[in-house]
Amino acid sequence: MSFVLLRPSSSSLPSRLTFLLFFLLVNLYYLVKSASNSFINDKCMTCKFLSKTFLEGLEKTEKLHFGGGNTDWEERNLGRFKTSETRFVEILDYVCKKDSSAEIGFSGIKDLQFKCHSLLEAHEELLGQWFFEHQDNGPTLGKYLCIENLKLCCDEGYFGADCSPCPGMKLSGKPCFGNGQCQGNGTRNGNGTCSCHAGYVGKMCSNCDSSYFAVSQNSSYIECEVVALVRAQKIVGLAELGIKWILKSAVMISTNVQRKENVTNPMKNVSTLLVLSNANASTGLNDWTPANVPWMSKVKLMKLGALTMMILLILVVLRQNLQRKRRRTKSSKLTKRTVNTMSCDVCLWVDLS
Repeated sequence: MSFVLLRPSSSSLPSRLTFLLFFLLVNLYYLVKSASNSFINDKCMTCKFLSKTFLEGLEKTEKLHFGGGNTDWEERNLGRFKTSETRFVEILDYVCKKDSSAEIGFSGIKDLQFKCHSLLEAHEELLGQWFFEHQDNGPTLGKYLCIENLKLCCDEGYFGADCSPCPGMKLSGKPCFGNGQCQGNGTRNGNGTCSCHAGYVGKMCSNCDSSYFAVSQNSSYIECEVVALVRAQKIVGLAELGIKWILKSAVMISTNVQRKENVTNPMKNVSTLLVLSNANASTGLNDWTPANVPWMSKVKLMKLGALTMMILLILVVLRQNLQRKRRRTKSSKLTKRTVNTMSCDVCLWVDLS
């Protein structure tokens, strides 16, 4: 038995190595990019936490050494204490505290307190500049520190390295028309893609989904609601207190009961409506019941009842006629059988003689 060892040709090795190297580089690129975006976002959130805890300390030290009852003395000295070195040092004692109420919303950042203290040590001078020079007439601390100077964050509704506006920001003043989340919103990373809330679609989340209807809409605003009313066009029978319907076409109106009368006025020519008890676009037809709208009057129900009684009466008459016909047919068969028996008896008597 002999074995043959197959080796790849020397010409195929470079191409395979090139492909493998390209594959590794692509994966490494996306890994580094993802880590970089996460790092940038963490630095932005850390900066926001730093500014929020500083402002919390600013509030707690507002009248820390006052309140003794001497109002005139307090009014004369409060202005000097507001921007004093003493107060600044006392505020720093509150900065980056994990038990701070400002920590709410920052729980997802690893080593938040350590990162915050590192940022504080590196940029304490900027905090001092805002405290002594811009506290009263300048930008907010978050904007001054995190956006304008450190360039770690963007304003709400902006994203990316250049703080580009999120989709829908220019038209509505809100990212994604206020109907979704803009990726990277308020940070220096992300691509600005809108992740729309339920019921909204489009690049800017400015359109209603197929199962929703625009209740209110203009150039800078849209409100979508789930399908709640359906037009019925044919009656097929009777149910408990009303009618069983065949649904021919769906027409969106509103789930808001307070707006029902105003919204349904343009549809007075519709025979009736069905209303969904639980507003869910995927609900089955069994959950739809007749809507309590003006044109569902008692007169119409009485007419339907009278029509039903007429139909029942006709059915009763037809049934009686059918029964009579059956009785007549049965009687005719009995008569024929009797005649046949008599003739046979005669025939037998003749044969015996």
